[in-house]
Amino acid sequence: MNVWLMNLKDNRDNAEVDGTEKKFKFCKEKNIVGIGWVDYKKNKIKDLGYERAKAAIERFQYGDLVWVKDNVNKKYYICKINDNSNKITEEECNNYDISEYRFCQYYYVGDSDKLPKSINERDLVSISTIRRANEDIANATVDFFKTFTTENKDTSVSHGIKQKTKRTIIIGMTIVFFIVAAIVCSSIFATKKKIKKD
Repeated sequence: MNVWLMNLKDNRDNAEVDGTEKKFKFCKEKNIVGIGWVDYKKNKIKDLGYERAKAAIERFQYGDLVWVKDNVNKKYYICKINDNSNKITEEECNNYDISEYRFCQYYYVGDSDKLPKSINERDLVSISTIRRANEDIANATVDFFKTFTTENKDTSVSHGIKQKTKRTIIIGMTIVFFIVAAIVCSSIFATKKKIKKD
């Protein structure tokens, strides 16, 4: 398992002042971490920053942990890379300056005072878009993450999906109930019929 530090920001020259805020919110809603430079990718423009960020995010592996920060609300999150299959459109990527991304689960940490004792804010600053955490930070992060529970999962934006899933489960269970009831009734009827014949 690798541990990474990542900046979720809008890299476009003409980005709005709140572009980074919108991008972070979108990434959290879609459970992804993504790099910018979408215009460079579309226009095949060579850029060292983009190439380095692209190479780094392509090295993310299932189960890796990624520190990210909501710079507007000053809240920290740890993202665990997974193989989610949510669909994200090209238009959405263009709107939020996302050229490459990986699926993940966001885990809420909180303010800087909620960071593990062996990690401070300076440790989580990355000059580049993505950098691998050093051994001390990585070990401290892994140990810290082991204390997390499902309560740390950020579910603020997946409520609608969960509600839909819940309804689907209820419908499925109802159908199964009626099928089982029909089988039981049929069995009882057949048994009574056999008894009458005897």
